[in-house]
Amino acid sequence: MVIDMTQLFSFYKRFTYAQNGGSYGFFSLLNDYMSAIVEEVYINHGDVLKFSHNDLLIMWKISRNEFIARIIRHVIMTAESIQKTIAALKNEVTPIPKLSIIISMGTAVFSVIGDDRCRNFVICGGSIQDIKYTRRVCLPGDIVLCESAWQYCVPSHYEYVLKDADNVKIIKVLEAPEEILMARDMGIEEDIIELAKSPSHVSILSDVSVEQEIRATHFRTRVSVVDALRRRIGMYLRSYMVTAVLMQIDNEQSLAYLIEIRNVTVVCISIIPFDCTVFELISLTDEIYKTIQNIIESYSGLMCLVNLFEKDISFIIIFGLRSLNSENNNILNGVLSACQILKEVKHIIGIKAILIGVSCGLAFCGIIGHIVRRQFMVFGHCVDMAISLMMISYDKIYCDYNIVLKSTLKRERFRRHGIKTLRKIGKCQIYEILDEPLKTEVLSSLEYKYPLLGRLNEIEYFKDLLDEIGISERRYSGLVIEGIERSGKSRILDAYVTIVKSREIKLVQLPLHPSFAEKSYSVIYHILLQIFNAENCISISDREKVLINYLSEIVEPENLCYLNYIMRVQFPKSNTYCEETDWQRYKKMIDIFEKILNEIIGYVCILLDDVHYMDPFSWQFLSAILSNKHIVLVMTMLEPVSWDTLTQIETGISQEKRLKIKSLNSLNAEYLAAFACQFLNVIAIPETLERILSQHSKNGIGWCEAFLMSILQVKALDIISISPQEVQKYNLVFPDPSFLSKIPVYLTPEELAPPLQWMQMTTLNVCVPSKKPKTVIEANRDVIEDIQPEMFIKFTMEYSAGLIQTGQSLHAIKFLMNISEDINEKNREKDQFENIFIKEQWLILIGDAYIESGNYSEAKKYYTEAVILKTEIPQNMRTICYNIIIEKLRYTIKGIYKIFFKNEEIPQNDEKVGIAIALQRFSMISMIQNNKKAANLAILQSIRMIFKNSSTFLEKGNIYLCAVDIFRQLNDIGMIEDIEKMILLVIRNKTATAGWIKSEEIIILVWKKHINEAVDLLFELYYTSGEDVDYSATTWYYALCLEFLLDASMNLESYSSCNKFYTFINTKLKTCVSRDPTSLLHLNNALLIWQLRMNVPLNNELVKDIEEYVKDVASYNFSEIYCSIKGLESYLLILYRRLDIPQSYDLFDRTYYAKKIIKFLHNVSIYFPFVKPFTYFLESYMRLLRGRKSTSQACMAKAEKYAIAQGNKMVIAWIEQNKRTWEVDFFNNMAEYWVEFVASSEGILWQEIHLLKPIAWSTILYPYPHPKYNY
Repeated sequence: MVIDMTQLFSFYKRFTYAQNGGSYGFFSLLNDYMSAIVEEVYINHGDVLKFSHNDLLIMWKISRNEFIARIIRHVIMTAESIQKTIAALKNEVTPIPKLSIIISMGTAVFSVIGDDRCRNFVICGGSIQDIKYTRRVCLPGDIVLCESAWQYCVPSHYEYVLKDADNVKIIKVLEAPEEILMARDMGIEEDIIELAKSPSHVSILSDVSVEQEIRATHFRTRVSVVDALRRRIGMYLRSYMVTAVLMQIDNEQSLAYLIEIRNVTVVCISIIPFDCTVFELISLTDEIYKTIQNIIESYSGLMCLVNLFEKDISFIIIFGLRSLNSENNNILNGVLSACQILKEVKHIIGIKAILIGVSCGLAFCGIIGHIVRRQFMVFGHCVDMAISLMMISYDKIYCDYNIVLKSTLKRERFRRHGIKTLRKIGKCQIYEILDEPLKTEVLSSLEYKYPLLGRLNEIEYFKDLLDEIGISERRYSGLVIEGIERSGKSRILDAYVTIVKSREIKLVQLPLHPSFAEKSYSVIYHILLQIFNAENCISISDREKVLINYLSEIVEPENLCYLNYIMRVQFPKSNTYCEETDWQRYKKMIDIFEKILNEIIGYVCILLDDVHYMDPFSWQFLSAILSNKHIVLVMTMLEPVSWDTLTQIETGISQEKRLKIKSLNSLNAEYLAAFACQFLNVIAIPETLERILSQHSKNGIGWCEAFLMSILQVKALDIISISPQEVQKYNLVFPDPSFLSKIPVYLTPEELAPPLQWMQMTTLNVCVPSKKPKTVIEANRDVIEDIQPEMFIKFTMEYSAGLIQTGQSLHAIKFLMNISEDINEKNREKDQFENIFIKEQWLILIGDAYIESGNYSEAKKYYTEAVILKTEIPQNMRTICYNIIIEKLRYTIKGIYKIFFKNEEIPQNDEKVGIAIALQRFSMISMIQNNKKAANLAILQSIRMIFKNSSTFLEKGNIYLCAVDIFRQLNDIGMIEDIEKMILLVIRNKTATAGWIKSEEIIILVWKKHINEAVDLLFELYYTSGEDVDYSATTWYYALCLEFLLDASMNLESYSSCNKFYTFINTKLKTCVSRDPTSLLHLNNALLIWQLRMNVPLNNELVKDIEEYVKDVASYNFSEIYCSIKGLESYLLILYRRLDIPQSYDLFDRTYYAKKIIKFLHNVSIYFPFVKPFTYFLESYMRLLRGRKSTSQACMAKAEKYAIAQGNKMVIAWIEQNKRTWEVDFFNNMAEYWVEFVASSEGILWQEIHLLKPIAWSTILYPYPHPKYNY
């Protein structure tokens, strides 16, 4: 029997981002279902043999004295019983899984594969092959019999339908069967009683003693387990088990502690053999298994699953698991091992094809099953992705983009195969991993080049410029080469490249095209990309990382936002930036640009081709830096036809006196034959061709090039190889050999020896007139259809929205303004809702672009126009206040749920949604301009409309976040609580939510004693920290780990590792945590508190000034507020130390500072109630230090009251512990217990805390020490 577990195992999607209990919730759900299935199987005398990511393989052994028909009937009834049992298990998180069951009958061969290092077993045979074919017609919830099983059944005993010619679906068993005589009693109970008389060994099944587990079961287990225990052969079975499981057993720890979220790399392999017998298949599988095991052993991989009952020979290998050497790059290990596996396994005789898929990501790892049959499994999106990639590969290795991005291999090791649709995944970018780097065919013209013809003056001009680089009083800072189309301007720049490289000057080379003129700062953007070596950065975060790395020493973190437009990044805008004018921002950008050129790069030569395509903003930058003595700028441009038709760029370049302008003349006639030879790659041309070029080209290179191209198209010339003796047969012209001798791209002609004359060569490549000229075939003309205005407008708006998201707001404004006439004309033609909706979107997009550019007045103008398209904005202040009261009365009288959720099935009203979004934007800009009344009314109306009419979570979420920000600035805490209820209900009803990994979420989960969920999010934060633009996420990880050790006795990372990371960060500038500098202050506080508790010498750098903890919190910032709480704790512990020092000089200063922080926190708690239990608790300790026990107890009572009201179980446990410590002398040793046991790396496991109640939890928390002296 095979049970399809696909639906059940795919439930992991509902537990991501710590939802519904996180990893522990997921494995608890799985084990509930798996226990029910395993019990049904063993109660009915079956045996669970193999687990896979899709199926469960179960077997009933048929003895000689049993009827096959009765066994099959019994198995069918067991299948029905399993489905009924599963249907009876209900939960609030997932729907009831529909398990399809396939039943076959026949022989099966069980065989062990592997060697002493690692073993596994496989099962194959005719019955297994039947299952493979039948699964294709089996639907969820079906019970399907293969032909091998159905032939032994009596059709009248069942209600059934035919699935196809070979398979039957059982709907119902009609008659009650006769008593089935099963196999005789095998004496298992006696075996167990006998085992109970002797000492038990560590079980290979579970984490408690063997006798207790087996006695707990009310059904028969497989005889082999009992025999193994009787014979004490557990040591021989270790090679079958996962290393992590063995470590848990050896340490006598629960296997439940293996449940976790980890960042893993998954390699899925499917091997298709040639037709062979069962025993040949087993032998082949054994050889493949040993080969793969030898390979992955050196890469720290684990063979997780091996089976033959799904698709051919299947293997799943995991890299990055616990107990393996996961310090190395597990993604790189997975890729390298996959390449080696493909190379070595393909050479094994008997293999037809091999399919390999590789993916990486976060996965759920843990033990599933029942007490008598368990399996270590890994579930997650990366596993599904690897399996899906494997299914479409054939003798190749396919991977997703995550592997390409994170493997640290060069891009040449990957070949892109475009977007393909994968099973279970959908559309995805597919890449092939190559064993050898992708070798690009390099043309000889790229390695060698012909010398430049007739441009010695231009070369000398450029050399003179380079000679003067670095001189303050030089006359020219750059050179402009003017010429007509196809006159050789780009060819001159190629020659300049060789000269620049020979002088070891930083080179920036950029060919321009028409699209550059459309995008603001596009030229400067590409120049800086080359300066920072960031051409391969394809995302905003990648570019931000590069900028932080290069600019950390010369640009302040708050000034990085000035690079947003130029570098298409999204650094947070500083207050100074928002207050400045466009001209002030421009001057600041110029200053930063000059700093980059002066302090980072040194001498720079910038070569720009076709600068007539340059955008005006980039030219302003380039003209501003021409006075920089470290820069040489060389540009090529088309020669102006008339001074009256000059563009802004051409006019600016022509008037720039720091640029030397040189016009290109036509080539001298002596070079025309040489040019034709270079173009045709020969050393001689026909005399007739040379005469035509001389008479008709007027020495123009463009004409010569076009003519030569045309005669090649009509095949009027043949290129042949002849000997010098055959030259006299043809009328040929041989130019000067020095013009035709190719030279390496890194050398100049002067560095080479004189070339050979043509008479000295053995073979000559020449061109001669063709004997069979052909007529020119006219090329087909492309038919360009008119783009419909509606499609053009839609495309432009979508493209502009993308530009805004990628930091190109000015370019987006230009695009959107270009379609304004089309939109207005469309509205005049048809007054339809759709047209109004398009204009509304257009207005909002322009407003968004102006917001990104910091132009708030223009943004408000367009947001206002978007609102008044469908509604009115009250202008009278009295009317606004009246409408605000009306809106709030709706919430008060009817209630939140009746207003917003009385009918969840109403369809989305696009018109209302559009108004809601426009009102949200209007409220946001009104709040920025301090128009609070208008902002209040607009956001109230927006909330009402969006939650009643929209079914899109993203739209609701954006408006919710804006509303929270506005109500906090308005100090309207009541409305915040109301809309929080609304969004929480939306989240609860959402089937698949995105994850928000923020520090406050993790901290609050610990307060609420959701330990497993908090750890899941914490590990996820760590594993995804590599995608952060700086070290903020990693710093948060170490800060939270140490805080959880201090506050909750959760041992995740040791103090030494956190301190080591702090030392690493401290050697860098603050820009390494510029995204969230509060993370570093949290880590600082945690290290300080640990040193104070452990009574070790303090690092004085960790003690921060009082201003760090009492600064104004303008808007809601949980991290900063909680940082003040930890700062108060550190000050109190310092104060406790000072009590033991006679005549301590700063005792009263510390007291004053502690009082100041307490006062600050009391003020903050008015708006943020979560602060109250912490503030009163720490204030209680301060009063205890001062000997005021009565007021200390009063503060403690208040802290307990607020902690209970808020459900803060951590503070409740903390209070309980300190009550004992402060009141009873017997408990004064609890601090020493925490210091000696809990704070060490061998302390309490965080998994154990999850099972503790708050009272028991309190016994392992740190108690603040009772003072020996008071003051």
